[in-house]
Amino acid sequence: MCLLRQWLLIPLFLASACLLGCGGDADSKPLDMGGADGDQISSLIEEVNEAVGNPKKLEALFVKGSKPADSKKMTKCSFSIVGKPSVSGSTGTAKVRIDPAGGGQTLGEPEWSFEKDGDTWKIKSAPLP
Repeated sequence: MCLLRQWLLIPLFLASACLLGCGGDADSKPLDMGGADGDQISSLIEEVNEAVGNPKKLEALFVKGSKPADSKKMTKCSFSIVGKPSVSGSTGTAKVRIDPAGGGQTLGEPEWSFEKDGDTWKIKSAPLP
C-alpha cells in the first residue's frame, strides 16, 4: 500500500513543482537599456566576458587603434553593465561593474566609453580598477 501511495504522489509533486517553477513571470521583461544603442552596448559587455581568454577576439571589440589596457588582467575579471548607457550620437558611456572571475567583492565600477563604427558599437576605453 505504501508503494502505491508513493506512485500516486509523484505526479502530484511534479505538477506542483511545474506550477511553482515552470514558465516565466508574466510581468518579467528584458532590462531596458534605453533603446537599441543601449541594448547593443550592453551586449558588447557580455561579449567581453566571452572574449577575455582570446586576445584577438577581445581586441576586435575595441575601436581600431584602441587596445585593452591590460588584457591579462581582464582574464581574471567578469564584467556587467550598471544602469543604462548614456548615448549621444555615435559615442556613449556606461558604468561597468568589474568582479573577480572566481567571485568575491566587486573591484570597482569605472566608466567605459564606446564609439559606433558603422552599425556596430565598439569599446573606446575600458579602464580597470
